[in-house]
Amino acid sequence: MAHDKDDVIHGMKSLIRVFVSIVCALLFVGCGEYGPGMVLHDVALSLERKDSAAFLAQMDTKRYAAAYMDNLTQGNPALKALDSAAIKLFGLGVADVVNSVASVEAQLVADFKKRVPTGELVNECSQAASTGCPWVPLSLRRARIKELGPDAVLAHVTVPGNIATWIALAKIGEKWFIVGVSPQEEFASRYAKNLSVVPAPPAQQPAAPAKPEKPTVL
Repeated sequence: MAHDKDDVIHGMKSLIRVFVSIVCALLFVGCGEYGPGMVLHDVALSLERKDSAAFLAQMDTKRYAAAYMDNLTQGNPALKALDSAAIKLFGLGVADVVNSVASVEAQLVADFKKRVPTGELVNECSQAASTGCPWVPLSLRRARIKELGPDAVLAHVTVPGNIATWIALAKIGEKWFIVGVSPQEEFASRYAKNLSVVPAPPAQQPAAPAKPEKPTVL
């Protein structure tokens, strides 16, 4: 009987080890390493718990804001060409956005702090009709991860309505962070590799040289 009991315990331990290995593989992390899959899991958990601090802890908000601006200006030629009082982004004109990563970062952080605790962000993304809103817990857990290198990966997230978005993640120091979102894989890849460049405002045309004055006749 004791021998049978030991066999049962040994079998259970083996099953547990197999289960842990499968979970580690699914989360794209090595055991003991906090990987990109775990970041997505923690983001999903923070959204379910309506915890904006835990949500923001998974982001490099400065790089996320720079990627946000770059994606809008580079990815949308119409927006890039517009610069008027009628077209605003969080109360900023396009030219202001280009020159103010800090301002956009502050606005994004404030927006997440407001909409995560109320559940508004999840509701909006669950009913999204356009890309750029991947913040649905179940969709984040089902993300397909694509490795770009040892310090950069992409997560392909599809929310209800079959709307897909790419999330860029990068390893900064010893931890992985979300650093950008884009509907285009090419753009998200640049953000993950930290190659995004916020376009500079158009250079001003040099002033025409003044016409030489006619010599004064004495």
